[in-house]
Amino acid sequence: MGEIFRPVVKKALKKTIPLIGICRGAQLINVVLGGSLFQDIRSLRQHTYNRPAMAS
Repeated sequence: MGEIFRPVVKKALKKTIPLIGICRGAQLINVVLGGSLFQDIRSLRQHTYNRPAMAS
């Protein structure tokens, strides 16, 4: 599905049209701009504790 929206995001950025991405949209904009995603950030967290009661 991201491949469908990637050209739209690129065109909007080229024309300096403001974009807002929520959840997956923010991830898509990040990747189009050359960013990366982590599948599991738990191992990267240093200053917060894991809350197992919230994991479901």
